[in-house]
Amino acid sequence: QLGIRSSIEDWLLCDMEGICRYLGLSYIPKSLKGNDGNAKLNDLYSKARRIYQKGYQVKELVTSLDMSVIRKMHADALVDLEKALNVIAQ
Repeated sequence: QLGIRSSIEDWLLCDMEGICRYLGLSYIPKSLKGNDGNAKLNDLYSKARRIYQKGYQVKELVTSLDMSVIRKMHADALVDLEKALNVIAQ
């Protein structure tokens, strides 16, 4: 049985450089307001004068991220999922 401990936004925030590049921000904020990844992503989007809508235009955001950075930061959390899917991490 697999459990959920965080939202996808929490994981996406691991690649702040990629998100800031996607948003056209010339800097990476030191901190973000919010109690969870969704609120923090909303705060980051507001710094670029944009609105984050969960699930909307996610493809463009995701393609600008470095998934190896995100995976490396969450490797322990992915072990059970990778075993369940019979995936060999490279």
